[in-house]
Amino acid sequence: MHERRLPFGRVTHNERESQRNAHELSRIFAEHHLRLNAELESALAEEAEHQEIRRGGGFLQASRMLAEYVNSPRNLSDIGLFDQDLSKNLGKRTKLVADVRPLQAAVRELQFEESQVLANIICDIAAGYEPDARDKVLFSENPDDTYAATVPNMGTCTTAETYFLEFAYDERTYKWRGGDDGYMNVIVDDKGNPLMLEKIGIGDSHSAITVQEVVLNNVRLPAGTLIGVGYSETAITKQPLRKREDWAERYVKGSASIIQASQCGSFKYLRLSSLVIGPDRRAEALKYLMQLQTEAGFPRAQEGEIEALYLDALRMLDHPDYRTEYVQRMEKINLKRIAKGWEPWEI
Repeated sequence: MHERRLPFGRVTHNERESQRNAHELSRIFAEHHLRLNAELESALAEEAEHQEIRRGGGFLQASRMLAEYVNSPRNLSDIGLFDQDLSKNLGKRTKLVADVRPLQAAVRELQFEESQVLANIICDIAAGYEPDARDKVLFSENPDDTYAATVPNMGTCTTAETYFLEFAYDERTYKWRGGDDGYMNVIVDDKGNPLMLEKIGIGDSHSAITVQEVVLNNVRLPAGTLIGVGYSETAITKQPLRKREDWAERYVKGSASIIQASQCGSFKYLRLSSLVIGPDRRAEALKYLMQLQTEAGFPRAQEGEIEALYLDALRMLDHPDYRTEYVQRMEKINLKRIAKGWEPWEI
């Protein structure tokens, strides 16, 4: 005899019992009658099918599952992320503050960083985030036809992080990657502040990692998000990086340039990288992925910081705030490293 599923995302007694061993995000959302769909719950539970090299484990796979909702305008009647009954009920309601409260209440109960990161994206997918002047807003399609271009097809496997980690921590290997045809561009906002590093000729070209939080289709994406970039080489104006005597060679390898985000034709969310989770939580939150990356020799897979890439981007731009930002961020990083029993990095 099949147990009846209760309306509006509520779960039966047996379903509630099964949640005891579920991922924190699945469990807390279910307790607030916001049960996620079975595919997401399976990924978060790190079931065997997600323990696969190209998938990189449940967290990465779950972040990939969010892509179609981040990259497309949302239709709440077919939101798909939640239990079927809940999706139908969400679709019948208008986007009022009251609709967001159950999601916000669930997020407040989450303790682990990896749960919070995914939950914040899910909240924005479901309710929409209204950016203000302080936000770094990207577009899925440039409203100016002059810059029309689509994001090329690219993969989302687990190797992307190694190229960015090598850039930050293993200059010798990075210099070898792609020869002179392999390099990093800096994509900046209209004020010249770095938004992301885009790799060219290393793995899939035009795959970038954000170094600040950005907003795409009314969804906030944290620093460390992998983004696909599309632009027309003939339409954009690239500014070659100026070489300084005290710069590391990696900064000006190949044809490294500065590109305005406003001149790009489109941006596309790919997935979250391991760097969205801080080093003090990463090994526990991403066990399978950390095992893969460590065995593959990814430099500083468990202790690398997205701040290192942000500071690299500032340095490449010869940004006036570089020194101040560098000292402030490195002091914060070292406080965390000392608390974990690690050696502080030299400032």
